[in-house]
Amino acid sequence: LPYNSRLNMTITAGNDKTNSAPQIVELLTRPPPIDNLTIVASGVDVEYSWKTAPGADSFTISVLRVDSGELIVPPSETTSLSFRHSVDPVVAYEISISSNAVDFYGNATTGVLREQKFYSEFPKISKVSIDSIECDQASFSWEHVGYGARYKLQVYDIDNGQSVFLEDVDGT
Repeated sequence: LPYNSRLNMTITAGNDKTNSAPQIVELLTRPPPIDNLTIVASGVDVEYSWKTAPGADSFTISVLRVDSGELIVPPSETTSLSFRHSVDPVVAYEISISSNAVDFYGNATTGVLREQKFYSEFPKISKVSIDSIECDQASFSWEHVGYGARYKLQVYDIDNGQSVFLEDVDGT
């Protein structure tokens, strides 16, 4: 059925001898679902973008901080196919989004609710310094980002195109 359409459905019963009177039922289909929801969390911002088939007039978005149950973006309506806001680092969030439409007669419908959980990023690593370089070793440090972070270090030999050191560490 087409999205966001007001339709009549006629039902009759019958056999080779007789037919029933037709039963007519009116129905209103929903606007199209949200497709290809993309969530890009970078730094302290998150941007959502999505696609949908034609037929939606607007979209309702809300964002919940999972650990506290706080609604950080109360239900907001937009006609855009993207939405952006600030987040705290290393926190679980859940976006709820649905499409909305109003038909020719003013009947409002809401599409299927789509919910997606995601985590915001760790803060960026900063204050990286090379403390010493010897002929076969190097010492370097950085500022701890917090949040119980562990660090993965890889030293890559650019000239030979290969990894020469890979380590998982707790400290800085």
